Amino acid sequence: MGLINFIRTKNYTDSQIENIIGKKSGQWKSGNATAFSDLYADMILPDAEKLDLNMVTIPVLVKADDIGDSEPYIDEHSWDLAKQAAIAVKSKGYKIIMEPFPMVANGSIGETEWNPENMATFFEYWGNALKEIAAFCELRGLEGMYIASNLVHMENSFSEWSTLISDLKRIYKGNLIYRTNWWYQNAQLEEKLANNLFSLVDIIAIAAYFEVSDDPSPSKRVLKESLYNTTVWNRGQNIVSDIETLSKKWNKPIFLGELGIAPYDGAPAKPWSYHFDEDGYNENVQSNWFDAWFEVFKDFDWFLGYSIYNIADRHSTFDVIGRRAASHIRDQVYSGGGKLDDLERELNSMMNEISDIRRLLDELTSVGKP
Repeated sequence: MGLINFIRTKNYTDSQIENIIGKKSGQWKSGNATAFSDLYADMILPDAEKLDLNMVTIPVLVKADDIGDSEPYIDEHSWDLAKQAAIAVKSKGYKIIMEPFPMVANGSIGETEWNPENMATFFEYWGNALKEIAAFCELRGLEGMYIASNLVHMENSFSEWSTLISDLKRIYKGNLIYRTNWWYQNAQLEEKLANNLFSLVDIIAIAAYFEVSDDPSPSKRVLKESLYNTTVWNRGQNIVSDIETLSKKWNKPIFLGELGIAPYDGAPAKPWSYHFDEDGYNENVQSNWFDAWFEVFKDFDWFLGYSIYNIADRHSTFDVIGRRAASHIRDQVYSGGGKLDDLERELNSMMNEISDIRRLLDELTSVGKP
């Protein structure tokens, strides 16, 4: 039958095929598993397969009691489930990122609002949590770990981050990822361009809730144009240029660590929102959003990929499973991403090399025989 034909008969996803032959796609197609319920591998894997992902981001709840809490701690139940899920999902061929997920006041306060009263104490406790996660990532050979997600009020504490990152690099040899929040003012971008924190990590991630278009239901074309010139409040923000500038300044790849939107009219003006009029339900909004971002960014050499917010959660307003966006996301293929035509060429080359090795071994074993 031949190896390539055998693979075709098994209906493997691209990520599984890449794992079988040892090929690694250069870009990440990830999904952020939910942090708002107990998490199990059998919740994650069906979504990852339907969306043809090659990576999953798994959260570990790090809890803070209130907005000023300086002593965050790992929720042990979440940690146990996250470790089990990471091991099981990795065994199926997916890359894994572990995320210390800030759960403030049981989720009633967003992580962007968290402002610890004592920053030195915060970094001590946050650091302890990260070191425990880093040790697990190193033990299991995971692809990466976040050191922060949208911690707006902690971002400028360069000295503390520098010390913590140095400590983490002694524990974990994989990718350290810092996720910064989206912005709309040039002054906000300038702060990031002046913050040497970004020079210390391996990958810069962005929570990509940029306010793009005031058209309630924009076409893919309109969204693509608006990524270069936003229309919300007539800001004219060039999101593409901003992100490229951030990458070039720090010479780091960019990963859109949260990319998501609710399927409702008006969402492109406030993609961070969960609350919309049910009469405005519109799956085209969501599918056009993912298509536009992918098509605009996919060919930049500094673009590492994106992670869907979120998966493994049928109760989420942002859920894509069972909606038009799911098939659009599944069909997205990065250049050099390992589709079957390229794989067939590689496999044929590999099989030729194997034949040459076999011939050489036959010649060596025949030497000295009567």
